[in-house]
Amino acid sequence: MTKTFRKFVLVAAAAVFCFTPFAHADTVGMKFTGTATNTTLTIHDSVLGTVTAVIDPYTGIVNGQSVLMFCVDPDHEVNYGDTWTANVSYPGGDLSKTYQVMDYGKSSAAANSIYEEMAGLALLMTSTTDATIRKEIQGAIWQLADPSLTFPNATSAFLSAVSGYESWAANNKLTSGFEILSDVRNCKQEFIVLTPEPATLLLLGLGLGCVFFVKRRKLFSTSS
Repeated sequence: MTKTFRKFVLVAAAAVFCFTPFAHADTVGMKFTGTATNTTLTIHDSVLGTVTAVIDPYTGIVNGQSVLMFCVDPDHEVNYGDTWTANVSYPGGDLSKTYQVMDYGKSSAAANSIYEEMAGLALLMTSTTDATIRKEIQGAIWQLADPSLTFPNATSAFLSAVSGYESWAANNKLTSGFEILSDVRNCKQEFIVLTPEPATLLLLGLGLGCVFFVKRRKLFSTSS
Protein backbone atom coordinates (compact mmCIF):
# COMPACT_ATOMS: atom_id res chain seq x y z
CA MET A 1 0.00 0.00 0.00
CA THR A 2 1.54 3.31 -1.07
CA LYS A 3 1.92 6.24 1.29
CA THR A 4 -0.59 8.27 -0.77
CA PHE A 5 -3.17 5.50 -0.71
CA ARG A 6 -2.69 4.92 3.02
CA LYS A 7 -3.35 8.62 3.55
CA PHE A 8 -6.52 8.37 1.49
CA VAL A 9 -7.78 5.35 3.44
CA LEU A 10 -7.35 7.28 6.67
CA VAL A 11 -9.26 10.23 5.24
CA ALA A 12 -12.06 8.00 3.95
CA ALA A 13 -12.27 6.17 7.26
CA ALA A 14 -12.49 9.47 9.11
CA ALA A 15 -15.35 10.46 6.83
CA VAL A 16 -17.31 7.45 8.04
CA PHE A 17 -17.46 8.96 11.49
CA CYS A 18 -18.23 12.47 10.26
CA PHE A 19 -21.37 11.60 8.33
CA THR A 20 -24.06 9.79 10.25
CA PRO A 21 -27.72 9.82 9.30
CA PHE A 22 -30.25 11.69 11.38
CA ALA A 23 -33.89 10.76 11.72
CA HIS A 24 -35.96 11.31 8.60
CA ALA A 25 -38.43 14.14 8.93
CA ASP A 26 -40.28 16.66 6.78
CA THR A 27 -38.49 19.54 8.48
CA VAL A 28 -35.47 19.85 10.77
CA GLY A 29 -34.00 22.51 13.01
CA MET A 30 -30.61 23.77 11.80
CA LYS A 31 -27.74 25.82 13.20
CA PHE A 32 -24.66 26.99 11.31
CA THR A 33 -21.67 26.61 13.60
CA GLY A 34 -18.59 27.14 11.43
CA THR A 35 -16.25 26.03 8.69
CA ALA A 36 -14.06 22.96 8.46
CA THR A 37 -11.26 24.63 6.45
CA ASN A 38 -9.78 28.09 5.93
CA THR A 39 -9.73 27.72 2.14
CA THR A 40 -11.58 30.46 0.24
CA LEU A 41 -12.94 30.89 -3.27
CA THR A 42 -13.99 34.14 -4.95
CA ILE A 43 -17.13 33.97 -7.06
CA HIS A 44 -19.44 36.41 -8.82
CA ASP A 45 -23.12 35.77 -8.43
CA SER A 46 -26.02 37.78 -9.87
CA VAL A 47 -27.71 37.94 -6.46
CA LEU A 48 -24.82 38.53 -4.04
CA GLY A 49 -22.32 40.10 -6.43
CA THR A 50 -18.62 39.33 -6.01
CA VAL A 51 -17.90 37.56 -2.74
CA THR A 52 -15.06 35.55 -1.25
CA ALA A 53 -16.33 32.63 0.79
CA VAL A 54 -14.83 29.77 2.74
CA ILE A 55 -15.49 26.55 0.85
CA ASP A 56 -17.08 23.25 1.92
CA PRO A 57 -17.49 21.46 4.15
CA TYR A 58 -19.17 23.43 6.93
CA THR A 59 -20.08 22.39 10.44
CA GLY A 60 -23.62 22.54 11.73
CA ILE A 61 -26.20 21.05 14.01
CA VAL A 62 -29.28 19.33 12.60
CA ASN A 63 -31.95 18.33 15.11
CA GLY A 64 -29.32 18.37 17.83
CA GLN A 65 -26.78 16.27 15.94
CA SER A 66 -23.42 17.61 14.75
CA VAL A 67 -22.93 17.17 11.01
CA LEU A 68 -20.78 18.31 8.11
CA MET A 69 -22.75 20.20 5.48
CA PHE A 70 -22.02 20.99 1.84
CA CYS A 71 -23.41 24.22 0.40
CA VAL A 72 -25.21 23.69 -2.91
CA ASP A 73 -26.52 27.24 -3.17
CA PRO A 74 -24.24 30.23 -3.86
CA ASP A 75 -27.14 32.70 -3.98
CA HIS A 76 -27.88 33.09 -0.26
CA GLU A 77 -25.87 33.96 2.81
CA VAL A 78 -25.48 32.34 6.21
CA ASN A 79 -23.55 33.53 9.25
CA TYR A 80 -22.03 31.85 12.29
CA GLY A 81 -24.68 31.05 14.87
CA ASP A 82 -27.66 31.41 12.49
CA THR A 83 -30.57 29.08 13.24
CA TRP A 84 -33.50 28.20 11.00
CA THR A 85 -35.93 25.47 10.00
CA ALA A 86 -35.29 23.52 6.82
CA ASN A 87 -37.39 21.32 4.57
CA VAL A 88 -35.83 17.89 4.06
CA SER A 89 -35.85 16.37 0.56
CA TYR A 90 -34.46 13.04 -0.56
CA PRO A 91 -33.00 11.93 -3.92
CA GLY A 92 -35.63 10.44 -6.15
CA GLY A 93 -38.42 11.88 -4.01
CA ASP A 94 -40.52 15.04 -3.91
CA LEU A 95 -38.13 17.93 -4.62
CA SER A 96 -40.78 20.65 -4.90
CA LYS A 97 -39.40 22.46 -1.84
CA THR A 98 -35.80 22.56 -3.05
CA TYR A 99 -34.19 25.70 -4.45
CA GLN A 100 -33.48 24.10 -7.84
CA VAL A 101 -37.23 23.73 -8.33
CA MET A 102 -38.46 26.86 -6.53
CA ASP A 103 -35.75 29.35 -7.57
CA TYR A 104 -34.47 28.00 -10.86
CA GLY A 105 -37.70 26.53 -12.21
CA LYS A 106 -36.26 23.07 -12.81
CA SER A 107 -38.52 20.07 -13.14
CA SER A 108 -38.29 17.57 -10.29
CA ALA A 109 -36.43 15.13 -12.55
CA ALA A 110 -33.91 17.74 -13.69
CA ALA A 111 -33.39 18.97 -10.14
CA ASN A 112 -32.86 15.41 -8.93
CA SER A 113 -30.10 14.89 -11.49
CA ILE A 114 -28.33 18.10 -10.43
CA TYR A 115 -28.47 17.24 -6.72
CA GLU A 116 -27.15 13.75 -7.42
CA GLU A 117 -24.21 15.27 -9.31
CA MET A 118 -23.49 17.76 -6.53
CA ALA A 119 -23.73 15.03 -3.90
CA GLY A 120 -21.25 12.92 -5.86
CA LEU A 121 -18.83 15.86 -5.86
CA ALA A 122 -19.39 16.42 -2.14
CA LEU A 123 -18.43 12.82 -1.47
CA LEU A 124 -15.41 13.16 -3.75
CA MET A 125 -14.30 16.22 -1.77
CA THR A 126 -14.04 14.06 1.36
CA SER A 127 -11.33 12.00 -0.35
CA THR A 128 -8.77 14.81 -0.41
CA THR A 129 -7.33 17.48 1.86
CA ASP A 130 -5.62 19.30 -1.02
CA ALA A 131 -6.87 22.91 -0.92
CA THR A 132 -6.50 23.46 -4.68
CA ILE A 133 -8.49 20.35 -5.55
CA ARG A 134 -11.18 21.21 -3.02
CA LYS A 135 -11.53 24.68 -4.54
CA GLU A 136 -11.95 23.15 -7.99
CA ILE A 137 -14.60 20.72 -6.73
CA GLN A 138 -16.39 23.53 -4.89
CA GLY A 139 -16.38 25.61 -8.06
CA ALA A 140 -18.03 22.73 -9.91
CA ILE A 141 -20.67 22.30 -7.21
CA TRP A 142 -21.59 25.98 -7.19
CA GLN A 143 -21.61 26.29 -10.96
CA LEU A 144 -23.88 23.26 -11.24
CA ALA A 145 -26.19 24.96 -8.75
CA ASP A 146 -26.10 28.26 -10.65
CA PRO A 147 -24.67 28.04 -14.20
CA SER A 148 -24.51 31.85 -14.43
CA LEU A 149 -21.94 31.95 -11.62
CA THR A 150 -18.43 33.06 -12.64
CA PHE A 151 -14.98 33.10 -11.04
CA PRO A 152 -13.32 36.54 -11.21
CA ASN A 153 -9.62 36.41 -12.07
CA ALA A 154 -9.65 32.60 -12.26
CA THR A 155 -6.85 30.97 -14.22
CA SER A 156 -7.53 28.91 -17.33
CA ALA A 157 -6.25 25.87 -15.42
CA PHE A 158 -8.83 26.39 -12.67
CA LEU A 159 -11.68 26.85 -15.15
CA SER A 160 -10.59 23.73 -17.04
CA ALA A 161 -10.51 21.71 -13.83
CA VAL A 162 -13.98 22.95 -12.81
CA SER A 163 -15.34 21.93 -16.19
CA GLY A 164 -13.65 18.54 -15.83
CA TYR A 165 -15.24 17.93 -12.44
CA GLU A 166 -18.67 18.87 -13.80
CA SER A 167 -18.23 16.30 -16.57
CA TRP A 168 -17.04 13.76 -14.01
CA ALA A 169 -20.10 14.40 -11.84
CA ALA A 170 -22.48 13.68 -14.72
CA ASN A 171 -21.10 10.13 -14.81
CA ASN A 172 -20.67 9.63 -11.07
CA LYS A 173 -23.98 10.66 -9.53
CA LEU A 174 -24.72 9.76 -5.93
CA THR A 175 -28.24 8.36 -6.20
CA SER A 176 -28.81 7.77 -2.49
CA GLY A 177 -27.23 8.44 0.86
CA PHE A 178 -27.79 12.17 1.12
CA GLU A 179 -30.43 14.68 2.14
CA ILE A 180 -31.16 18.17 0.82
CA LEU A 181 -31.88 20.81 3.47
CA SER A 182 -33.69 23.92 2.16
CA ASP A 183 -34.69 26.84 4.39
CA VAL A 184 -38.49 26.98 4.67
CA ARG A 185 -38.29 30.78 4.24
CA ASN A 186 -35.92 30.58 1.26
CA CYS A 187 -33.51 32.90 3.08
CA LYS A 188 -30.55 30.78 4.18
CA GLN A 189 -28.24 28.66 2.06
CA GLU A 190 -29.28 25.22 0.91
CA PHE A 191 -27.11 22.32 2.03
CA ILE A 192 -26.53 18.66 1.30
CA VAL A 193 -25.72 16.30 4.17
CA LEU A 194 -24.26 12.92 3.26
CA THR A 195 -25.99 10.13 5.17
CA PRO A 196 -24.90 6.69 3.91
CA GLU A 197 -24.48 3.78 6.26
CA PRO A 198 -20.80 3.72 7.35
CA ALA A 199 -19.90 0.62 5.31
CA THR A 200 -21.52 2.09 2.20
CA LEU A 201 -19.74 5.39 2.67
CA LEU A 202 -16.37 3.69 3.07
CA LEU A 203 -16.86 1.60 -0.07
CA LEU A 204 -18.03 4.61 -2.07
CA GLY A 205 -15.16 6.70 -0.78
CA LEU A 206 -12.58 4.03 -1.56
CA GLY A 207 -13.96 3.55 -5.05
CA LEU A 208 -14.06 7.26 -5.80
CA GLY A 209 -10.64 7.77 -4.30
CA CYS A 210 -9.01 5.02 -6.36
CA VAL A 211 -10.39 6.51 -9.56
CA PHE A 212 -9.48 9.99 -8.35
CA PHE A 213 -5.82 9.25 -7.58
CA VAL A 214 -5.27 7.17 -10.73
CA LYS A 215 -6.99 9.46 -13.23
CA ARG A 216 -6.83 13.00 -11.87
CA ARG A 217 -3.57 13.96 -13.56
CA LYS A 218 -4.80 12.61 -16.88
CA LEU A 219 -8.22 14.25 -16.68
CA PHE A 220 -7.15 17.59 -15.29
CA SER A 221 -3.53 17.87 -16.44
CA THR A 222 -4.06 21.53 -17.33
CA SER A 223 -4.67 22.33 -13.66
CA SER A 224 -1.41 20.88 -12.40
